[in-house]
Amino acid sequence: MNMKTSPNDVSNQEILAALHAFASSVDERFNAVDGRFNAVDGRFDGLEGRIDGLEDRFEGLEGRFDGLEGRFNGFEGRFDGLECRFDGFEGRFDRLEQRHVELAESVQDLATHMDERFDEVDRRVTRVEALMVTKDYLDRKLANQYSDVMQHTRREIEKAVG
Repeated sequence: MNMKTSPNDVSNQEILAALHAFASSVDERFNAVDGRFNAVDGRFDGLEGRIDGLEDRFEGLEGRFDGLEGRFNGFEGRFDGLECRFDGFEGRFDRLEQRHVELAESVQDLATHMDERFDEVDRRVTRVEALMVTKDYLDRKLANQYSDVMQHTRREIEKAVG
């Protein structure tokens, strides 16, 4: 059966191509997020090394604490700087989390839309299957038609001869 399609109908190939493009885009975004996490992890490792170095200094300064009060005030400033950096990390994580939520919502919207499209395709395939005829039916119909043609041809020959 010939179904008319409108210019707005989307083929399965186009749907699959769109899904593939979307999946590639999601993969790229997740890879970018993974890279950011690795960069942040590297920074934390660097901070951990610096803090370990500070702890070593504190252990060496325990005996001379009274004379080094000024130096501790300097370290306090450094910790304030680290706190600012941690606040910056927290802001970055919050933005990253928001982007992840938005991406997850977009994926969910697309999945819902695709489910609806596939349901429509399934309904159309079911409708087409309901309208289809079998090969056996067509063979029987063709045999009947052939028999009718042969009988008609014989009658015409008999009329012409007789």
